[in-house]
Amino acid sequence: MEHRRLLEKWIYDGLSEKEREQLPAELKARARVHFRGLVDAAMQDVDRDRVTDGPTAMRRLRKQLEARSDRREATSSPKLRKPSLPRSWPTSRIATA
Repeated sequence: MEHRRLLEKWIYDGLSEKEREQLPAELKARARVHFRGLVDAAMQDVDRDRVTDGPTAMRRLRKQLEARSDRREATSSPKLRKPSLPRSWPTSRIATA
């Protein structure tokens, strides 16, 4: 559990020399390899123009959601139901003219 806490602190805040010494060398090496992989994947996304800024991504997401909503509305037919009275109403007392 202490190793986990130290790893999280290392990621977010950095560790003192004494804290770094408490982590096993193998664990530090695995963490470095993992983060290098994440950085490499991110850099590949940048190189392939697969990264967009926040506002652009939100506009694209909004368009996708609106298109999905429009497709649902276009394919769904209105369902007509015969109006009914609540079951709690006594139908025998209703006068029909």
